[in-house]
Amino acid sequence: MNKLKTNPWLARPMGILFALAVAALCLGTASAQQHIAKTDPVLLDSSIEQELTPQQELVLGTEPDELRVLLRPHREAIISSLVSAQIKTIHLKDGDRFSAGDPMFSFKCETQNAKLNTMRARLKQHRLIHAANLELRKDNAVSQLDLALSGAKVEEGEADVALAVAQRRKCEVHAPFDGRVVKLLVNVHESAEIGTPLISILDDEQLNVTLHAPSHQVMSLTPGQRFKVSIDETEGHYDAFVLATVPRIDPTSRTVEVNGRIEGKHSELLAGMSGTATFENAQ
Repeated sequence: MNKLKTNPWLARPMGILFALAVAALCLGTASAQQHIAKTDPVLLDSSIEQELTPQQELVLGTEPDELRVLLRPHREAIISSLVSAQIKTIHLKDGDRFSAGDPMFSFKCETQNAKLNTMRARLKQHRLIHAANLELRKDNAVSQLDLALSGAKVEEGEADVALAVAQRRKCEVHAPFDGRVVKLLVNVHESAEIGTPLISILDDEQLNVTLHAPSHQVMSLTPGQRFKVSIDETEGHYDAFVLATVPRIDPTSRTVEVNGRIEGKHSELLAGMSGTATFENAQ
């Protein structure tokens, strides 16, 4: 009985086709894995931990019930020049403490002084004329109109003097509140224009705290509510209370800004320090 023999020329193409199919399958699997790695690395390795967003890092402390806080001054301001003049005297330096009403800057204001003296001289002249018209009116030597006009000139002169006095007062800069100098922004003998920043100041007698709480806690955070603050720089613990919550929730971080205040005065605390806040009844 004769055995069937396989034609080697027919078997060879079949083997080549099979090898090509296997190679294509392997390439397809590798390409799919690379696509998954680019689009969603977590699908390849579920053990990879996702990093916190900057908003989440700002909100969350190391413990579940802790929130990050930042100390802010009760009041702060950048005082600007109200006149165009040369700086004559600076009464403070960086870090100095001052009280409300203390002198801070003096300007060379020869022009303003001369204008004030001119307005006072004109007012004196108008008063003399009006006084003379009053005497003349007794003898009907001057009309009622002339008397009224001279009286109006006196009122005009008084207004001009008041304006010149107000402009002269701008040559002296006084502290608007009790506080401390953050930084001087100008030097003696420099010329300042109207609006030139002169000095940065703040009131650190009372320090406020700002924190961002999860939006689901907004109903439980009410004005006057007390909480504890731990400051990183001093490692101290302080009592604080809520002043108000900002009436808007950040849609990105799903948090609400809360403003509070540290109770009492603490000389070791500075604006810009940070720490954590703990609400005992936070939900």
